[in-house]
Amino acid sequence: MKQTTVNEEIFMRIIMFISINLILSLVFFECSNYNCVINTAHRGASGIAPENTMIAVMTAIEAGSNFSEIVVQETKDGVLVLLHDGNLKRTTGLDRNIWEMPYDSIVGLDAGSWFGSEFKDEPIPKLLYLIDAVKGKMKLNIELKLNGHVKQLAERVVAIVEDTDFISNCILTSFDFKIINKVKQLNENIKVGY
Repeated sequence: MKQTTVNEEIFMRIIMFISINLILSLVFFECSNYNCVINTAHRGASGIAPENTMIAVMTAIEAGSNFSEIVVQETKDGVLVLLHDGNLKRTTGLDRNIWEMPYDSIVGLDAGSWFGSEFKDEPIPKLLYLIDAVKGKMKLNIELKLNGHVKQLAERVVAIVEDTDFISNCILTSFDFKIINKVKQLNENIKVGY
């Protein structure tokens, strides 16, 4: 029997995650016509704009996406921001971990230039601001990213989704079953996926 490599394992988890999310999108968001197609953007329109930024998500809306998968993490002081990697280096050039940085210290970081000069000075967005920007235009698949330094990620995401009246417009997902269970304990009406 062949042993899988780390890259193969990661690839298979990504494929499984995308497949499950597409199925969950159809089931949970009441696609009444089984022949319908739901267009889901990955980290916004990450093929043509820097991933997990406001411009990427707004571009996905303009392109006709019904959903966007985004990734959320906590800063040192508990602010929820869109960021895939635990470390800021790849997208901002700063070799620091998100859990070590208070929000005020990342506000001015450029999360767009790595992708293209036309995206210079694109900031790392807060989840709250993104929800305000997409409300009524797009639904979100909000991935709760565990980085080993989570404080109150589930509680904070649930609070924002409740406070913005966005429960019917999102699904909360994670590769960690425990945090998904935590979400359901906090609010059984929130749609979840694992």
